[in-house]
Amino acid sequence: MLVDHLDRLTDAVYTLAAVQIALHEHLSPHQAAIQVAEQRHETRHALASWRPPRDSYRAVDLTR
Repeated sequence: MLVDHLDRLTDAVYTLAAVQIALHEHLSPHQAAIQVAEQRHETRHALASWRPPRDSYRAVDLTR
């Protein structure tokens, strides 16, 4: 399914981000993975709680 492919792609992107952090910030792979997991959690929370400004045309669509 498409959702499964997107989930695997997302995991791959976050894995690459952890590798990038480990290499550039000289962290252990475990520490880099923890940092990326924290960022992922913050991003998901921000996206889940985001609402458009009241004067946005998108805000009108949410009330329907």
